[in-house]
Amino acid sequence: MNLRHRNQFPNWSLALEFLKRSPVNVLVSHDIPPDDTPAPLRRRLLLHGIDGKGGYLCFPQNASDALINRVARAVLENAHADELDFSLVRSSNFVAFLEQFTSDLAGKFDLREVAQAVTDKTRRLFEAEGVSILMPTDDGRWRFAVVTAESEEIAERLDQLVVSGQSGITGWVAAHRRSILVNNDNRDAIYDPEVDRRTHFQTREVLAGPIMVGKDMIGLLQVVSRRNGAFQKSDLQILELVAAIIASFMDKARLYDERLKLAKVNKELEIARELQLAMMPHLPADIGPFTLHGESRQISTVGGDFWDVLRLSDKERLLILGDVSGHGLSAALVMSAVRTASRALMARIGEPDHLIEPLNLLLHEDFGLKGHYATLLFIHLHLEHGTVRYLRAGHEYPVRRSGDTLTRMRQPGSWPLGLFPFRQDDVWHDIELGPDACLYLYTDGVLDGLDDEEPEMEDVLRRNPFLETALDDGTFFETLTTRMGWREVDDATMLKLSLR
Repeated sequence: MNLRHRNQFPNWSLALEFLKRSPVNVLVSHDIPPDDTPAPLRRRLLLHGIDGKGGYLCFPQNASDALINRVARAVLENAHADELDFSLVRSSNFVAFLEQFTSDLAGKFDLREVAQAVTDKTRRLFEAEGVSILMPTDDGRWRFAVVTAESEEIAERLDQLVVSGQSGITGWVAAHRRSILVNNDNRDAIYDPEVDRRTHFQTREVLAGPIMVGKDMIGLLQVVSRRNGAFQKSDLQILELVAAIIASFMDKARLYDERLKLAKVNKELEIARELQLAMMPHLPADIGPFTLHGESRQISTVGGDFWDVLRLSDKERLLILGDVSGHGLSAALVMSAVRTASRALMARIGEPDHLIEPLNLLLHEDFGLKGHYATLLFIHLHLEHGTVRYLRAGHEYPVRRSGDTLTRMRQPGSWPLGLFPFRQDDVWHDIELGPDACLYLYTDGVLDGLDDEEPEMEDVLRRNPFLETALDDGTFFETLTTRMGWREVDDATMLKLSLR
């Protein structure tokens, strides 16, 4: 939205034609428009120092452009601006209030601070006994979020009080999305005396109106009982204008608050990522006579892929590669539990052969009933003899390279851990791993990111020999992306185990 001046056009006809074709603009004039000006256009006219009547905003001559711009924006964004006659803006006192109001709130971003300042200033404007802003709750009711009242005792009783969103003043405003004056003329039909009973207060009259952002009602402004005299229906116009301006400030504060929360969540996730990475051995890693190269990519800040090396004795290690179902924070939590449980059980049991069954039971009881499971590959390394054996629990088949020959190790395995409370067919298989051989271990995210419909790891490595060099250099996924069009569709880990 921007302001255009009437004197930029040679006559009113062209100025009004401009308004028809430019729905986001507002026209400022120092003279009254023709009587036959269509109502929709009148609502977009701002008059300086004019006592004319009509559906346009009239400001004193000394009103600042900044104020005019802010008020015009608030009015145009208000869903009910088409029903209002804002000629009351001619009041110098009201313009002074708006100037102070917008100036004081301009630097405030905290939502509660904004709401508190709003209620304080609105109570002084209306010379009211109390002003409150109600906010919707998750269960469809409304809560007194901010209250300003002459009586601190009454303010304390109202603070955080929850009322129905289906009845009373709140229910009426929420249903009709328009303001209302409740007094002796319509009290019996609309007013719910329950709030008065709960606060021990006698309400004489209420001005209430919606705080709208677009089509969403984000709050309700309520002004209670003028100290001297009574509210007039013309006060509803001022209330709606104030509510429209409040909405812009509250929306700004709400967005700022959401950005702060998002920044905090992102910071916490980054810390979680650092902790998760710290749990896994650095790569490349030397494990006795063995060397482990590899890389891992998480599709989210944290993920469910992991590898770990457990010390069984001076001569034995257990390498574990795991892939938890799903990805993101939930997968990372399950992954952490799998790692912690496997370490704790291994320290007590001491033998890899007896690890699988109790580990499976723990995962099933804690996560399996909630739909989580983990595929795991266990690699038992004997450091003195340089021998290797493996057990596959629902995981991808390892691939062995010997010279130029690539072979997928198709020995049978069992299902993932955590699916059922019992196990069967968990069998260890020996692998020959000489000086000219290596073993590729990976999670399914590596293959899922390739364009091939059903790629096999041995075929991918055979057709693209440069990938082995990239794996040794720590540029595996970068190379896979740039040269083969790989995409991150899931957490992905690629490891290479070899004898030095």
